[in-house]
Amino acid sequence: KAGATIADLANRGAMSRAMADFLATCVAARRNILVCGAPGAGKSSVLGALAAAAPEGERVVSVEEVSELALARPEWVALESRPGDGNGVPTVGLGRLVRGALRMRPDRLVVGDVGGAEALDLISAMASSTDGTLVAVGGDGPQAALARLSSMARLAAPGSSAEAIRELCAVAVHVVVHVALYADGAHRVASISEVTGAHPGGFDIQELFSFRGGDTGFAALGVVPEFYADLEARGLPADTTIFR
Repeated sequence: KAGATIADLANRGAMSRAMADFLATCVAARRNILVCGAPGAGKSSVLGALAAAAPEGERVVSVEEVSELALARPEWVALESRPGDGNGVPTVGLGRLVRGALRMRPDRLVVGDVGGAEALDLISAMASSTDGTLVAVGGDGPQAALARLSSMARLAAPGSSAEAIRELCAVAVHVVVHVALYADGAHRVASISEVTGAHPGGFDIQELFSFRGGDTGFAALGVVPEFYADLEARGLPADTTIFR
């Protein structure tokens, strides 16, 4: 059974129509998207919806520790980590799977919960050649998630400075979608932000949409992402009215 689409999530009230339109544009424009949130917040649902929005004909390769994605597309290759059994069957960890997936040269790479040193291979690829990548990571907000991703990447490169890894991470990730479970039991997109750079203490982020609760609900914050100018120059649809 296929998972929810971006439109399904908007219909359920997990995000606004404008947010859904923006995320669909991000996927079409091959932006690298990081989905973050606490355990049980609904990251996998949003990650699956973004993967489902990839254009038909694209070969999607997903990497997960425990298989949660369900994509209704014939060209989907799903890789899942495997524990060793102590009888000669070796452990296949997430790091090995990420490296294997990158060698497959997928049209679209989707990585479940990044949790260790594989983050370095991942952000290095995202910063150079593997655009349109979709990644989920734990973290209660964009700053926390990006900080966690850069800390995990540094595990694989202890000789690198924190600043260099942070700058690589800022180049690798274009958009952060923060998902949260609210007191009323609903999973919602709490915010969508654009990553514009890094500084010694953290990351330069501009929030584009947020869930304000009460009568306001979901709100666009009047900020047009920097990459929209590039989309217009390339002749791609870029409706800026959704940010008003």
